[in-house]
Amino acid sequence: MAVAGSAAALQPEGGATHKRLDQPITLEQSDQCIDAIQIAPVIQMTKAGNTLLGPSMSTVMIYSNGLVTMSSVDPRGGGSGAQMLHVDRRDVMDLQADLAEIGAGSICDAQTTVFDVPLTTVSVSRGASDSMTHSYSYWLAEGRQADVESAILDFIMNSSIEK
Repeated sequence: MAVAGSAAALQPEGGATHKRLDQPITLEQSDQCIDAIQIAPVIQMTKAGNTLLGPSMSTVMIYSNGLVTMSSVDPRGGGSGAQMLHVDRRDVMDLQADLAEIGAGSICDAQTTVFDVPLTTVSVSRGASDSMTHSYSYWLAEGRQADVESAILDFIMNSSIEK
């Protein structure tokens, strides 16, 4: 019997191996789900990778109900931690509209590779229980990538916190 969390426990019964997926997984959307809780991630921006000073990672998650979470890990000491705040959900909807106007749902991955800065990945969705998400990644923000990053960071810095 395999111990939970061990490599053997991760193997399918009968010793079968996992097949490599040549095609992306298509998730079917259900028209039967009621979005009763009405909290879904609408924006995620993660910066992760190595810099000249060492590895780092930071993530911002913005949810449809106004919850904003920010976390960072800096193994060199100092900057690790997490924060949570609530903003007015209408501000989140305004940010979504701003990002749609910029074209965040159609930005593509960077075509160049940079090795001394963290990779940024941005994911945007409409924020419902059955929602499609668009993600793209880059090392150095240029053009619309920079516009989206700036809009997200400005949103965090300038949002009025609900009391």
